[in-house]
Amino acid sequence: VTVKDPLDRVLEALEKHDAVVVMSPRGVQAIATPVDVLRYLFKVARPYVLLQEIELGLRDVISSSVTPDTLPSLIDSAVGGFYRSKSKDVPRSLDELTFEDYRSLVVKQTNWDSVFAPVFGSTRTFISTRLETIGKIRNKVFHFRDEVTVNDYLALPVPRDWVLNLRTVHKSETGEPR
Repeated sequence: VTVKDPLDRVLEALEKHDAVVVMSPRGVQAIATPVDVLRYLFKVARPYVLLQEIELGLRDVISSSVTPDTLPSLIDSAVGGFYRSKSKDVPRSLDELTFEDYRSLVVKQTNWDSVFAPVFGSTRTFISTRLETIGKIRNKVFHFRDEVTVNDYLALPVPRDWVLNLRTVHKSETGEPR
């Protein structure tokens, strides 16, 4: 194969052979194996998977902390003004919110005091900063707005474990199945 070949061509060659020689105009560049391709794909996909787990876990923590009938009013108090100022409908469910909306929903002072402080522990400022940091990395990864640094990649497993732990602890405290 050549360095300019699309990945599917490399995969086709690897289906037939245990390894392929990667050529360029300068000659042999590498020998690629299925494990090399797997490692490459893992490296590319890992931030997306971690961010998915973070976002879905956060959504689950929020939804298990409130009743479905109170959620729209909590959303409205946190982000309603912003949406109305843009002449947009105010979201009524979690799946309509952006990641920044989740942060706003959780750290809105009245929401924090009445619902989220015992769930998230720590301080409102700390949780706000943590969610803001995750949101910035998320925007880099999903929207290609800036270079995703090595530190960004290395930072993702920590909040992922934090959110999944929050989810597990909260569900065990509320008696919901894990």
